[in-house]
Amino acid sequence: PLVMHRLDVPVSGLCLVSKTRGAAVSLSRQFAARGVQKTYHALLVGRPRQRAMELTEPIDGMAASTSLEVLETTPHPQWGHLSLVRMMPHTGRTHQLRVHAAGLGCPIVGDDFYWATAAEARSRHADPEQRSMPPIRKTGGLFLQSCGVKFAHPAPDRGIGSVEVMVARAPKFGALLARARRASVYQVVDESVEGP
Repeated sequence: PLVMHRLDVPVSGLCLVSKTRGAAVSLSRQFAARGVQKTYHALLVGRPRQRAMELTEPIDGMAASTSLEVLETTPHPQWGHLSLVRMMPHTGRTHQLRVHAAGLGCPIVGDDFYWATAAEARSRHADPEQRSMPPIRKTGGLFLQSCGVKFAHPAPDRGIGSVEVMVARAPKFGALLARARRASVYQVVDESVEGP
């Protein structure tokens, strides 16, 4: 077996592995031609300005392109908001999704490597309330997961066509969002209580 779809060490989720050399050659060609569609889910600190956007900030002087779609936004007492997003890289630059998220001023939860980049992006934000960067979460790891891959079957003569594989998000995503929702409800209820 040969690993075809590599993930950075802190990224969890789906990996694409070929069982034969012929499959490896076919998949390598598809990756080179950008014919493999990859889907990731991430939790971002903050709220992107638009629900859907194309991020095209170059990385290390090379073109890079990522589609981002906000799936859910939840208030968070320390971070302002948490945004659950779907990210689809169209190029394969090193740390592409992490760089593009930080460039929005919305780093991925647990991304200590690009936290300062996100802070710099936020310092230029038009809204003064959006300029400050909250402290980083040091536990729980990076909230970035490979959740899906779609590619042409390496043996087209079998009549299978394209193959799409999706996996469920890791439970830690839902747990962090649920804690944020509970804290938000508690905060709203607590503010409505009047003193003596």
